[in-house]
Amino acid sequence: MWDKLKLIYKGTSEVKKTKANILVHEYKKFKMSPVETISDMFARLSNITNGLKALRKNYTD
Repeated sequence: MWDKLKLIYKGTSEVKKTKANILVHEYKKFKMSPVETISDMFARLSNITNGLKALRKNYTD
């Protein structure tokens, strides 16, 4: 039982780390697209930063 829980937690931890890495990459490469509005750009940036906060990844740059 404990081995299974340990395996599940490890998998969950790795998934969170991967999601955080993807969001950090998107944050670093963030740039307004020529076809998007300012409100669309802000919504996209908010999704990235909220995702980072949810994963407890503090990224300040």
